[in-house]
Amino acid sequence: MKSTRFAIVVLLALAASSTARAADWNYRFTPYLWATGLSGTEGFAGRPFEVDASFGDLLEVLDIGLASHLEADNGTWGWFGDVFYAKLSDDVNLPVATLDGETKQTIAEAGLTYRLSESIEALGGLRYQKSDSRLSVAGVGALNADEDWVDGFVGMRWSSDLNDRWGFSVRGDVGAGDSDLVWHVYTGIEYRISDRSSLVAGYRYLDTDYENDGFTWDIVQSGLGLGYTFNW
Repeated sequence: MKSTRFAIVVLLALAASSTARAADWNYRFTPYLWATGLSGTEGFAGRPFEVDASFGDLLEVLDIGLASHLEADNGTWGWFGDVFYAKLSDDVNLPVATLDGETKQTIAEAGLTYRLSESIEALGGLRYQKSDSRLSVAGVGALNADEDWVDGFVGMRWSSDLNDRWGFSVRGDVGAGDSDLVWHVYTGIEYRISDRSSLVAGYRYLDTDYENDGFTWDIVQSGLGLGYTFNW
């Protein structure tokens, strides 16, 4: 079931990509860093606990973080895909035992856009999220939670050129499915180095309210982002 959910997002991206080959499309690929913090409630095995961690807190226990965004358009229709992955781990030495914790998180989305005017696009797609957490006490045992879910979303994106070098954009979307509610906002600014490349910086806010069989992910992820875009 978990692999089926992830396949839905992958197939949507592949279908959009195959359609793109039939027309004259422009592409943008952006590897980026999302300096996100976490706040809200996370729980597994029916045991919720409060989470309040800044990006600085998470950076201290970050093992690996990868993120990239790919999109294309032909002036009217477009498609996009985005993947974020992070692995965190930490251990605490207690007087009687060692407490080890590890969390892996994946966020992947794919969707289509339709240009309504020169500066406004409608968009819709699917967002896949996965949280894999493990908490173990040496000599005692481990508590594991491996959960994934998929939500559909719809939204709008507004973008405008401030001048030949600078551009500004705002995106907002809301959705549901496996989650009770998930909504997402991004606002960013772009500096064009050349026709082929640009620097982008922005702020991203993702609020997810998901609960299933003792697992809870009522979490806000928010923070600044910085990336480098390649155009062709």
